[in-house]
Parts: sequence; C-alpha cells; structure tokens
Amino acid sequence: MVVSEGWNLIGGLYKPSCLMDPDQILSGGTGFGFDGSYVAMDLQNDVMMPGRGYWVYAMESGVIGVRTLHSPENAVRSY
Repeated sequence: MVVSEGWNLIGGLYKPSCLMDPDQILSGGTGFGFDGSYVAMDLQNDVMMPGRGYWVYAMESGVIGVRTLHSPENAVRSY
C-alpha cells in the first residue's frame, strides 16, 4: 500500500489484517481507529477490521504492507 508523507486514511481489507512497516516510515508505530471515539492503536500488534478506516502518519512517502490474518483472536486488540 502506497502512503504519502503526512496523515493517510487507510482501510482494512476483506479479512482482518495487520500492517507491516519494514522501513519504519510510520511515525512511532501508532495510528488511530474509531470505536465511538478515536482510539490510539499499536500498528505492529493491533488488527484492522474489514470496512473500517484508520489514520496513520507517515514520516515520508513509501510503501507499507498489509497482511491478512487467519486467526484474529490471537491479536492484541481489534478495531
């Protein structure tokens, strides 16, 4: 997934998924989901759910990966 420098609105795929940021371009590994109010999320451990949007801040333009999960119940949290 291509991201631009600054804030990016991204979405979950058709299955629960998590982000991969091998070049560490996402600021502090933190993003925001919405569950009645904005909730900080750990981009390395939390799960993105299908049909929901998430804000992430990229320190520079680049590419991040999205990996679908077969067992989201093993994740720390899901939004």
